Amino acid sequence: MLLNSFAGIEDKHSAFTLIEVLIALTIVAIALGSAISVTSQDIMRADSMQQRTYANWIAQNKIAEYRINELSPKTGKDEGEVFFAGDTWNWETTITETGIDNLYRLDVAVSISSRELPDRTITGFIQNKSKITP
Repeated sequence: MLLNSFAGIEDKHSAFTLIEVLIALTIVAIALGSAISVTSQDIMRADSMQQRTYANWIAQNKIAEYRINELSPKTGKDEGEVFFAGDTWNWETTITETGIDNLYRLDVAVSISSRELPDRTITGFIQNKSKITP
């Protein structure tokens, strides 16, 4: 290059300077960091949605058990656990009177055993079929 400038020949080659390369790499790093952050948030949201869906299914199954088996509702609380989708889930049912004869409110709260707060609470209504007169 030095010889070319002495000979009167212009250098037609151009290249990026070190500063330009560093700025470009910084922009790429920030963009990739943002993309990774968004992707990890999406994964966490999908996992949370899956857990809520499983909790919803377990709660609906519990309400269906009371309806199908025609269990006589007793006001109060009951709790237990079930193994579902590779996790142990805790459920708690609360049965209260509604003020209508033979109709009871059934609240089912479901959570993964490692968490204290319920992932899902579902409310259903059941009747005491043993007290119904034809």
